Amino acid sequence: MSNGIFKLPMPVLKDLSYTPDNFRIIAEGQTWGLTVLDDMLLAGRHDGFFQVSDDALLPVAKGTGYWTFNQVKNQASSIIIAGNYQGLGIFESTGNLITEKSRIGNFNESARFIVVDRDNTIWVSHPYRGVYKVQLSEAGQTNVRLYTKEKGLPSSLNNHVYKIRNKVLIATEKGVYEYDARNDLFKPSPYFGEIFGQQSVRYLKEDTNGNIWFVQDKAIGVVDYSDVKAKIIYLPELQGKILSGFEYVYPLDENNVFVGGEKGFYHINYEKYKESNRPLNVYIRKVISGGKNDTLIYGGYDPGLATDSRSMAESIPHLAYDNSSLHFEYSSPLFDQISNLEYSYYLTGFDQTWSGWSKKTEKDYTSLPPGRYTFNVKVRNNLMGESSAAVYSFVVVPPWYKTWWARIAYILIAALIGVLLYQKHKKKLSETDKTIVDRLHKASKLSADQIMGFLAALDFSDCGSGSSVYQKARSYEAIARLGDLDGTTQFAKLKEMVGDRMLPANKGMNTLYVTDILYNFNFSALSDMLPVRNNIEVPEKLVLRQQLSALQGMILDPATKVMGLHGAAGIGKSTIMLSVDSLLPAGSKSILFDCYGGGAYNDADDRRHTPEYAFLQLCNELALQCGTPFLLVHSLNTGHLLKELKKRLTEAVSLLQAVNPTALLALLIDAADNSVSAAQQFHTECFVTELARMGLPEGCRIIFSARTERLL
Repeated sequence: MSNGIFKLPMPVLKDLSYTPDNFRIIAEGQTWGLTVLDDMLLAGRHDGFFQVSDDALLPVAKGTGYWTFNQVKNQASSIIIAGNYQGLGIFESTGNLITEKSRIGNFNESARFIVVDRDNTIWVSHPYRGVYKVQLSEAGQTNVRLYTKEKGLPSSLNNHVYKIRNKVLIATEKGVYEYDARNDLFKPSPYFGEIFGQQSVRYLKEDTNGNIWFVQDKAIGVVDYSDVKAKIIYLPELQGKILSGFEYVYPLDENNVFVGGEKGFYHINYEKYKESNRPLNVYIRKVISGGKNDTLIYGGYDPGLATDSRSMAESIPHLAYDNSSLHFEYSSPLFDQISNLEYSYYLTGFDQTWSGWSKKTEKDYTSLPPGRYTFNVKVRNNLMGESSAAVYSFVVVPPWYKTWWARIAYILIAALIGVLLYQKHKKKLSETDKTIVDRLHKASKLSADQIMGFLAALDFSDCGSGSSVYQKARSYEAIARLGDLDGTTQFAKLKEMVGDRMLPANKGMNTLYVTDILYNFNFSALSDMLPVRNNIEVPEKLVLRQQLSALQGMILDPATKVMGLHGAAGIGKSTIMLSVDSLLPAGSKSILFDCYGGGAYNDADDRRHTPEYAFLQLCNELALQCGTPFLLVHSLNTGHLLKELKKRLTEAVSLLQAVNPTALLALLIDAADNSVSAAQQFHTECFVTELARMGLPEGCRIIFSARTERLL
């Protein structure tokens, strides 16, 4: 009705779709909606509030556009609440006369969606603001309260208020919400949560039979209560044909449901629509075996085999392993309902469960392993009818080298080879060694090939020159790389711990855990290696800022190694930091350090601003992401910590650029001004100052972010 108000005489018909097309125009111009209150037809139009009487349009209020109308009950006179472009108006109805009474103060938002609850509280939803609660008092005072994400709604956007079963409901992006008066907030509706879950809902409308019509995106459906259990019926025939943002369903009765569309409106005889539910059948039409050449092995010519499971074992096809890639095609004979049909399949012996429902009528399986299988497929329609499964059974025969007799031959050959190798190895040994090997063989009760494997494991010829001495030196060197450590002393402590665990008294407790190793380095837990917790919330979807292009140019400039981002609080500096990964060349890495910590930087025990905590965190983040050595020392001074960090930065860049010569390593220090502030407050060193002064290796970048006012 965007271009006027029209009138059509209604004949006495059960199904109004047979009414002759004889529309007459009452008034031209943009009309937003029609509402019947107290047997009066009210029109909300772009040019005002009008009453429709016979073939005339009677003005009630002009000056602004009106959307919709509702009624406040239990009043001495009938009060009409009118939603308009600039808020809410109050009108009084006496007989067929409507007069403007007042305007609701301190509410100036466009009021297109309005409901009034049983307490005469007015609820208004604004798709870009939230939900408003408007309470009127007898003294003429108005109390307005806004409910957003902070008051329980899943988002402050795209909320629409409706009244269903005399209850105020909010259709949201994540299901249907209801008002909790005791706690003064919104919460997911338990009842409608079982129906819609967390699916987006845009529109709700209750019909005279208690069914609930709804719109999700551009799909329309109905929660049907005609059976004991409610069921959802979608109408895919109207998919994409309704006007998004201006959804409208007028359920006059079960034979006449009108749906507003992009081009006029649609009529649904819902009673007949449900009766069109015919028995559902699905047939497997074709099975093709793929190998060097595709072969049709079933063409839909054996109904007994393809629609039930009574096929005899001898009739089940046996497929060679080389032909174990199969293509199935299936369909239902209800071709007039093709847009409403969905299929689900399940390959017994391979799939874990039934597939999700989809409109696909074919399925491929590639290189199935040997075994017995049954392909099952079923169909359902939008009325939630579901067919029994059509089935097709087959067997994939294993290749000759995977048969049981081939496996027996493998075992015999392996045993023979083991004996021969054992005898050959014994011939090379001295008499003393032969005696030792024989004793090991008898004591271990291992087979010939198993004892050969054990002896091979005792071969230390690949340990390098000097054997154990050489290996010990390598261990000292590896320990020293974990920080400014005495490799000899630390090695001795580790060796003592291992030896202690191998004593008979510790039988059953021989396992060494990571925490045992860390304890030898004075770390009580893994969390001690990463003492700074990152509290930056990652949004579900990053909005790319226009500053990113300029920032990328600076990052890729070899002459620019240290950069700063500054802006007012809440402007999105952390969001930009989270987007830096997308600006780096392929194979790059970034380490994000959170100086704010959700406000924890103000806690004297947090210490994230100190070089001891910050550099330990950065070094071990590098180890996790780039494979550099961990830093397992607590008590180094700032100079030593900087030295250890720089060594790891250099090694990390080298590792990254070995894969991609253009790769970069970026340290992202978010809210650095908070660390500077904490250092001043607690009279300690600040890692930010030291990090900014440190010379960076080629291929490394540091980006600091801070509030502008703290830079001045």
